[in-house]
Amino acid sequence: MISIKILMLEDEVYHNNSFVSGIKFLNNNIIIDFVKSETEAIKKFLQNEYNLIVSDLDINGDIKKSEVFLKKVRSINKKIPIYILTGIEYEGIINENDFQKKYNIAKWLKKPLSSIEFYDEHLAPEFNLQKVE
Repeated sequence: MISIKILMLEDEVYHNNSFVSGIKFLNNNIIIDFVKSETEAIKKFLQNEYNLIVSDLDINGDIKKSEVFLKKVRSINKKIPIYILTGIEYEGIINENDFQKKYNIAKWLKKPLSSIEFYDEHLAPEFNLQKVE
C-alpha cells in the first residue's frame, strides 16, 4: 500500500496528537507532519514531498502568516491539493473566492474536525481509500 504524506500547519497543538493518533488508527499508511508556524511549514515543505497540505487560515491570529506559507507552496508546486482549516468566521476579513483562486484551494474545512470526519469525508475520496463509516 502507498503511503500518503500530509503537511498540516496548525497552531493549536492540543488538537494535534489526538488527531494524528486517530488518523493512524484508521489507516497506518497516512503520515502527518504537524507544524505550528509558517516558518516550520516552509522548512518541512522544502525538505519533503507531500501529497496534501492542510493549513490553518489564521496562524496565531494572523491570516498573513498562512498566506506567506501558501505563496511559497504555490511558487514551487501548483498542483498539490491544499485544504484550509478554520474555526473563525472570516466573512469581511477575506473574500473566500479570491483567496481560493489566488492559492488554488481545494477545500475549506471547519474546526473542530474529527479524525474520522477528515478521513471519511476528505482523505478517502481524495486518495481513493476505503471509508470507515
